[in-house]
Parts: sequence; C-alpha cells; structure tokens
Amino acid sequence: MLLHELLRQGLDEQIALYEKEATYSYAQLKKKVEQFRNYLYFIGVRPSDRVGLFAKNSSQFIFSYMAVVSLGGAVIPLNTLLTGREIAFILNDADAKFILTDKELNLNTGDDTTPTTQILLQDISAATAREQFPAAPSMDIKETDLCVIIYTSGTTGRPKGAMLSHRNLVTNAVAFADMSQTTAGENILCVLPMFHSFGWTCCVDTALYAGASITIVENFSPRDVIAAIRNYGITVVIGVPVMYGYYAKMATPGDLSGVRLFVSGGAALPLEIINSFYTKTKKKIVEGYGLSEASPVCTFNPLEATKPGSI
Repeated sequence: MLLHELLRQGLDEQIALYEKEATYSYAQLKKKVEQFRNYLYFIGVRPSDRVGLFAKNSSQFIFSYMAVVSLGGAVIPLNTLLTGREIAFILNDADAKFILTDKELNLNTGDDTTPTTQILLQDISAATAREQFPAAPSMDIKETDLCVIIYTSGTTGRPKGAMLSHRNLVTNAVAFADMSQTTAGENILCVLPMFHSFGWTCCVDTALYAGASITIVENFSPRDVIAAIRNYGITVVIGVPVMYGYYAKMATPGDLSGVRLFVSGGAALPLEIINSFYTKTKKKIVEGYGLSEASPVCTFNPLEATKPGSI
C-alpha cells in the first residue's frame, strides 16, 4: 500500500478531520487532496521532486502532503521553529524544487544557491476553489519509492535527512494501529506537530489506516486542548511527557473520562507524572520508544500490561 492510498480506508460518509472551523468527511478529504494534486501538477510538481512543507497543524498540511506523494514526489516536513537560514540549508541539502508554506519565508542566505519556489497554502486553496485544474495523470509509484525526508535535530552537527519510503510509513502505521487497537470508531487527537514523525505517523497515518477521525489542534495550549478532548469526544490522546504534566494538574476526571487510550513518547515519562495522572483519572499512560529513522515507532508497552518507567 502507498501512503496516499490510506485515504481509501475510511467510509466516504465517515468524518475524517475535525478542526476549529471546518469538518471533512473521507469523501471530502479525498476530493481536497485531488484538487491540491491537480494544482501542484499544473504548476510543475513531477515524480521524484522534493517538496518542502512548512506549516502548523491543519487540514491543508494533510492535503498538501498527500497530494505531493500521490504525484511521486517526496515531502520534506519542516519544523516551524526553524529560522529562514536553517530552512534554506535543508531545502538546498535536499535539492527541493518547491516549498509549500502557510506564510512567506525569508530564505535569502546571501549565497549563490537558487532559492526554492515558495507556494502559499492559502493560494492553493483559493485557486482550487476558484477554478478546476486539469486532472493530473496517474503515476507509477512503488512502495519502496522515497516518500518523505525527515531532517533530524543535528545534535552531532548540521541536520541530516532520514529518507523513508511509502512502505516504511505505512507498515509503521499498520503496526501502531494493531498495537493501539485503533478502530474506525476512534477520534484521535492530533496536537503533536504534523511535521514531526511521531505526530504524523501515530496521529494522522494510523487514524487514516483505521478509517478513524482526527481532531486537529494547531498548537498546544493546555486549557484549549483539554476542552477539545472533552468537546470533540476524543478517544485516543497521543502526547509527550510535558503535556501529561499539564493534564494531571489542570484536567478534571470528567474532562478525560471518554478517552480509551493515553500514549506518551518523545522522552521518558517521569514517575511523578505517571502517579499524579493515575491518582486523578484512574487511567494508565502507555509509553513507547522510537526515532525518526524508524518512521518512528520501535517498541511500546502492551496495553494490558504497561510497566511504568520502563522507557
């Protein structure tokens, strides 16, 4: 299975995406991706092109990502906290032809490199709402073809790109869905950054594989996220330790009562947070370990026998 084929998993009438000002069924999601795909092909995106993606969590991030890979291109998700110079280095290193972005970026590094063409996501949305672009042709894409280049934090020097295939991402999502027992009836919180492999694979790809719903939250504001968990009927919460520290302090048991599964990754979860969270909610947090190069999930505690402090 190719990554963009995950969009076929959900029933057309099932809600795929919830966000603050919009809701999309699986049928509407597929239509939006097709519109973005046709537009990107019209402006010159072709198989094997590397395309940067700089945006906060949004439905447009998903439309763009799936459109690029369905054309045989590879996405380069970019941390939204990076400076213009850092972004320019990554785009140049990856030989990116385009960058899709939710705001204008200053990528002038002062050297002789050719600047990557910037395309605003809001311009794509406006153009596809205004007119219908010719249908892009189907592409001969293999599961082993490059799908995404994830740049690591560069703790031992400049950032390095981890090159992952369609098969890498899909098999990781399938394995995580099996481990987490995710089904079509779930509503998965996506407040982790989509540009990070943890957020993308576990919150987005896993939900799409299961035909489940995704509730998109742009950034982490504890009170807003707790309200979203309660008001949208979230059943799976995936986060990092600092988030669980806020939930333990600020959420009421009623706020989190509808959640079936709490997952933590990205760093070791302190025992004091585990204990305070359980004291308040009587619910366990399942911990896991992974790394970007592995798409990213490597290992997780069993749901029925999670061992606190084992990661």
